[in-house]
Amino acid sequence: MTFEQAKKELKKLVKGNQYFAISYEYSQFSDGEEKQECALYTEKSGWRKGETWEIAFEKLSSRKVKRIIQRGPVKEVAHE
Repeated sequence: MTFEQAKKELKKLVKGNQYFAISYEYSQFSDGEEKQECALYTEKSGWRKGETWEIAFEKLSSRKVKRIIQRGPVKEVAHE
């Protein structure tokens, strides 16, 4: 998934005029190790980060599931 695709998907998830943000960070260290971080933010869920956009979206989705479960009579909680 590209940055633009992730931005489009995040726009679909937020409601109305809700604030959201998306960021991508890439680092290359002196030993050649590379690290990337994909981050999604919504007013209701806060920041969700992952090594890929898919992981960040999974974390965002699991947070929503956790909230729904906590509000209802079910005591099970989805893991992040």
